[in-house]
Amino acid sequence: MKRVFAVVVVLLLVAGGVVYFLWPRSSGSNQGAATPSGSINQRDTVTIYHPTYKNDQIGFEKNPIKVADGNPIATAINGMLREPKLFPAGVQLLDSKVEGDTVTLDFSKELRAGYSTDEEEAVLKSISTSMGQFKELNKVRIFVEGKPIDTLGNIDLSEPMEVERQ
Repeated sequence: MKRVFAVVVVLLLVAGGVVYFLWPRSSGSNQGAATPSGSINQRDTVTIYHPTYKNDQIGFEKNPIKVADGNPIATAINGMLREPKLFPAGVQLLDSKVEGDTVTLDFSKELRAGYSTDEEEAVLKSISTSMGQFKELNKVRIFVEGKPIDTLGNIDLSEPMEVERQ
């Protein structure tokens, strides 16, 4: 009887270990804290791209900053969100998630504030250029409050947008 009990205990332990290691885990959504995978994590600094205008063309001022909380994507986006001339007060990155070559950025509802056509373009170019510094990424998907958005003003976002490389 003791031998049967011991075998059952061992089988339960092995099964529990298998379930523990194979069960998918949630990465959470603490202020963009979902940590990206691969070499993206190995960065110590990222570049913040602030839009500038010259002859009616959007350019970018580049400002390097140290990565906070081990998440380069969130650091880049959160640094960009501090640009008061571009983003409305209160807009936050709620989550970032990398799947393959696409990053999904989930913003608070304040991102949907009214913009002029030029501002819409500047906001999206800032996001796509900021993500373009990560060679592993080719596309960006924009969510607001956990849901994909089809447009930002007059700009179609029904499909992921391409990153822009500088």
